[in-house]
Amino acid sequence: MSQSASGTDHREVVWLGRRLEGIVFDVDGTLTDSISAYLEAFWKTCKKVDLKVPEDFNIHSMTGNSGFWERVVPADYPGRNEKIIQCQEVGKEMFCNAVVSVQTFPGLMEILSCLRQTGLKLGILTASIRAALLPLENQGLLGYFDAVVSREDGHKLKPAPDGMLACLEMMHVDPVHALSIGDSPMDVRAGKEAGTLTIGVLTGLADRAQLEVESPSLIIGGVGELTTVLGLPRNIAQ
Repeated sequence: MSQSASGTDHREVVWLGRRLEGIVFDVDGTLTDSISAYLEAFWKTCKKVDLKVPEDFNIHSMTGNSGFWERVVPADYPGRNEKIIQCQEVGKEMFCNAVVSVQTFPGLMEILSCLRQTGLKLGILTASIRAALLPLENQGLLGYFDAVVSREDGHKLKPAPDGMLACLEMMHVDPVHALSIGDSPMDVRAGKEAGTLTIGVLTGLADRAQLEVESPSLIIGGVGELTTVLGLPRNIAQ
């Protein structure tokens, strides 16, 4: 282990036989506890656009990052295309209103600080709009990340690997030396398609069974377990 002039401890991090140089995180349900905000925005959107959805609608079955409203609005709905566009526009407004109360998961700053102290580069890939980054910005955590890619950057959404590869390129990290972490099957699939190791977390909408279908490298309870998984002491910076 060596230490740079900035105080960063450069130690080799090896996991599952690979030397890690960078980690790419999903945001919603992974770094931020925003699922309730999405649920609130979903039901308020349905009410405002007068879209009848059964009260027992299983939104958990809709986990994924692309074509959400296309899957919610029935195929035989009159004026379906216009209704989908209306849902997208109103849904964005509702989420922006709801996200202001979203918090990051406990201990996130400590985790990110520990990872950065090893010399690992950190990135964000979210299929959400940039408003989803507000909780991280409010807590001064965006500065821990070397690259941020969101829906608004125009890449094909997960499970396509395009956004993941773009994020890793910005980080100057080869996928073979990267780990990607997310709460949905789409996150796992995108990471695998890009060639990274993958971790699924159980803090979002998807349950263990849904994540296991995608065969991630590992499933953990949440990002709070990450330093333990990688064998890093929390007080590495001290």
